[in-house]
Amino acid sequence: MARLSPEFLSDLRDRIEVIETLKALQECVDGKRKLTKEQVKAAEILLRKAMPDLKAIEVTGKDGGPIAMTVSRIELVDLDDGSPGKASA
Repeated sequence: MARLSPEFLSDLRDRIEVIETLKALQECVDGKRKLTKEQVKAAEILLRKAMPDLKAIEVTGKDGGPIAMTVSRIELVDLDDGSPGKASA
């Protein structure tokens, strides 16, 4: 039987801890669980370390103007016979 590396197990424990923290916070929001201010703050600290903070990002073109987009069409070609649109298995 294959053995799991210590790094993998540590990462797995961290993920489980984050999932359990999220579940507890969701239950608190849903009114199914009571959490103290300290527990909510501890959960916030843990989640900030484990998950990226999602922030709104505005993407603009040159000098704050609109973005110029180019759409290209790519056609697949079967290298066996050169005919477009066919894919070899």
